[in-house]
Amino acid sequence: EQVPFLLVPKATDAAGKVVERAATYVADFSYVENGQRVIEDCKGMRTGIYILKRKLMLMIHNIRIKET
Repeated sequence: EQVPFLLVPKATDAAGKVVERAATYVADFSYVENGQRVIEDCKGMRTGIYILKRKLMLMIHNIRIKET
């Protein structure tokens, strides 16, 4: 199941207009293994954006992504 994780919320101005969209990470797979939640990503190539999102997932959600 592909599960989205919020990394950076949307930003709005004083009038409520969205000035920056939210940034999310969408996991390829999310499942429970041996009682632990596993977030898995199938990567052919680690892009700069992916590496940044991987770091944010660890910092914000304390989730280490399993790469396969």
